[in-house]
Amino acid sequence: MMTAFSSARLLAGLLIALGAWWVYHRLFLGTGRLPGVLIAILFGVVSYNFPDNGIPIITVLFIFGSFLELRRWIKKEDYSYSHLIYEGGGIRRGLTSEEVGVLNHLDRSSLFVLGLIKLLKKGFVEYKQFPDGGITIKPTNELAPSSEVLHPQSRREARQFTARQKKELLTSSEDVLVEIFIQNSNLSVGEYSIQPWIDFINREVQAKISGYDQTQTVDYYQNYINHRLDGVAAGYFELEDYFDWLFLSAYLGVNNHSNLTKLLQNSRPGWIHESENVVSFANLIRSVRWT
Repeated sequence: MMTAFSSARLLAGLLIALGAWWVYHRLFLGTGRLPGVLIAILFGVVSYNFPDNGIPIITVLFIFGSFLELRRWIKKEDYSYSHLIYEGGGIRRGLTSEEVGVLNHLDRSSLFVLGLIKLLKKGFVEYKQFPDGGITIKPTNELAPSSEVLHPQSRREARQFTARQKKELLTSSEDVLVEIFIQNSNLSVGEYSIQPWIDFINREVQAKISGYDQTQTVDYYQNYINHRLDGVAAGYFELEDYFDWLFLSAYLGVNNHSNLTKLLQNSRPGWIHESENVVSFANLIRSVRWT
């Protein structure tokens, strides 16, 4: 028959076992449950068999457990919970000049000028002009595909690798345009179609603008262009870094900077032939009528 003393020992053992489990759980953040159960049972058995040690054991467990609980609450206050935020409406930032051109319904000849200028500046393509007025465009030797690489996906991976080595960004839409040049390297500009590139940009813009306010985005980029052109005119930004935005501005009629027009007319970067300047080259390319 269990006496009152035995019942008290058993209750104390159970409480100490629960206390040991709780401290173990807090210490190891709920991991390793089986060892925790075994340790709790061990503490319970020890306290049952040696009741004189019960008070010191439960005191140590209480102090250590209180410390762990306090630490947990401090960390809980400092921890910033992640929230899933759906961004809707407002301005869509991070668009390229061609994508802004698509938003403003720019014609494909003007879009092509923007895309080509960026590829020439990055050193991904080069052009050759013939006496009859024809122009061929092909990738530079670094980006030209090996004759052994026939699969388009393998060529894209090789181009991306080369671009990274040059520390330049080859965007998805630029890569599509480069592939078109590769497949038509023996034809003059205008003798082949750039519609796959136009379609790709349109899809990219539709995906990027989804959920945003298109009117606000268009207004934002008009202000962006004005701000950047003012910066170029004041000498804060490099002229060559904003060729595509300058021509986009001209095509959209966003801003008329007479001093920038003079700068452009006198500008001949390394990728332009000696007898030309950026404006005459852009006008020539824009005059092409695509099939």
